[in-house]
Amino acid sequence: AGGTRYALADQITPENVGGLTVAWTYRTGDLEEARRAKWRNATFEATPILVEGSLYLCSGLGRVIALDPESGSERWRYDPGID
Repeated sequence: AGGTRYALADQITPENVGGLTVAWTYRTGDLEEARRAKWRNATFEATPILVEGSLYLCSGLGRVIALDPESGSERWRYDPGID
């Protein structure tokens, strides 16, 4: 709401925040491709969105990816072939 990019998370408190751990990590593969192509600048900045049980993001190379938000496993990806 309001474009703040934050969700209410009342289970996380100042007392337990130190015990948080990484649940999963996902790699788009874009950086590896950029290294092979010897691109000088390759960055990834995205704000994933959660819609009807899937986490969606757009990679730095314009690929759209859907992930399972609980496991981080890839559900599907679409590469529009943008040059």
